[in-house]
Amino acid sequence: MKKTYKNSIKISLAVTLIISFICIGLSGASPSIITDPSEPVSLEAGESVEVSLSVDQLPDGLSGYKLTVVLDETAVATIESVSFPSWVTLDRVSELPDSSVSLKAMDLQRKVQKGSKDTKLVTITLKGLSGGSTGITVTESMFEADMKYADEDESSQSSSPSAGGGSGSGSTTGENYENIAYKGVLSEFVSKNNMTSYEFDDEQNAIEYIRFQALRNWGKISSTIEMLHNRSALVDVDAPDTVYCNVNMWIGESGFSSSGNIEDSVVGFRVEKRWIEENNIDRDTIRLCRYSSGSWNDLDTRMTSEDDRYIHFEADTPGFSPFAIVGAPVKNTTTEELRSTEESLEDSNLPEEEVPVETKSDFSNLTIIGSMSILLIGGCAGYLIYRKRS
Repeated sequence: MKKTYKNSIKISLAVTLIISFICIGLSGASPSIITDPSEPVSLEAGESVEVSLSVDQLPDGLSGYKLTVVLDETAVATIESVSFPSWVTLDRVSELPDSSVSLKAMDLQRKVQKGSKDTKLVTITLKGLSGGSTGITVTESMFEADMKYADEDESSQSSSPSAGGGSGSGSTTGENYENIAYKGVLSEFVSKNNMTSYEFDDEQNAIEYIRFQALRNWGKISSTIEMLHNRSALVDVDAPDTVYCNVNMWIGESGFSSSGNIEDSVVGFRVEKRWIEENNIDRDTIRLCRYSSGSWNDLDTRMTSEDDRYIHFEADTPGFSPFAIVGAPVKNTTTEELRSTEESLEDSNLPEEEVPVETKSDFSNLTIIGSMSILLIGGCAGYLIYRKRS
């Protein structure tokens, strides 16, 4: 029995050590928030100080994150504003100023790669109230791995920063699962001769609404929005110009959006001003493109409004399929174009009736010869008259 007891102890110790190593390995692989500065922030009343938040490691890349940040000393300072790094495509921020802030951000264009280290998440600007020092505490942090890199079992357990259907547990639309950054599904009652409107209010969704007129009664019909990391799996070529985001939009089952069932379909969407500025986009070129019959087609797009963060647009569409929101950079005038313009202006400044120099010289010579001929003829005539009289 003693021997058995000792062996049991050895086995228990071995299992304990193995479990400890596994726990250490798992804890080491978990992303950790890095605050810069790491010490409590000191600031005077009215003074502004920036605090940067980063994540130490992202073994499977990053699709999106959710953070809640709270000030330890609410009487010392307030959170005035936040700014995001360039890799953030869509973001959501709770109302500011306040003593805490909730943040959501998504990387639709997959700029954060697998194995990234010290990735900046957000910069928070504090403003002093009474003066003093305050620490910053992250009370909630959730990171969604990029499904392109994560294993199926891990991805099913990762928390999602999306709403209205989540990131999707698989796609029935034909889209690759790992390409879906956000998925939203809404259902509305569709009746004949009435305008049906699907209103999307999630900040991570660039599509704000889909509206159409039904030509018959349909009952409850679902609409599906899939915000994508890259172009749709149903598309063979990239959309034109600079892409803000790729998105799939579907209404009902296949064939529902035909001209015999609905009409006057429009899509409302928004584009962040920060993206326009960072990419030097001409806002007049921003439009919604639809992929159909093997090619991209520009849709009739118009700007409807703008606010501090977004410009809002509406586009007419004959159907629903893969789409892309795009824009073209502002056209810069080249040196050759400027030189050509200057030469054209110089040519146009020449007097309309200017006579060439050679023509002027010939005309002067003829005038002198003509004058001398007249004088000679006059002299001869005078001499003949004089002789006749004498």
